[in-house]
Order: sequence, then structure tokens, then C-alpha cells
Amino acid sequence: MESQLSAAIAESADQVLIAFDHGKLGETAPYVGPAADSVDYVVTDRAPEEPFASAFAEWGIQTLIASRKN
Repeated sequence: MESQLSAAIAESADQVLIAFDHGKLGETAPYVGPAADSVDYVVTDRAPEEPFASAFAEWGIQTLIASRKN
């Protein structure tokens, strides 16, 4: 149900942004969210390493690095 809702919202959005901490990139789990080709931006706390950096670039996803305000 959650994945269907995410997909429906992403389909009607002008831009899609997904935010996560860098630790999620190496985990194995079912993906619940819009298709990679519909994502415009990812926001994370560290620059993604390979193979993720190349995959995001290939899919046209712009990576934004969040910083903590002190």
C-alpha cells in the first residue's frame, strides 16, 4: 500500500526528492518508493560512493548533501 501511494504521488509531482542517511545505501531491503527514473533529487548526509554515485548520475538524479546547522 505504501509503495502504491508513493508511486501515485511521484507520478503527479513536478519533481521528486528522496531523503535518507548514507547508511541506507549499503543495506539490503525491499525498496518502497517511486521508480528511480522518476526521481530528480536525493538528499543525504554524505556523498554517495560507487556504484551509487554513477547510478544516480546515469539516471539523471542530482545528489544534494545536507549539512547540520550548529
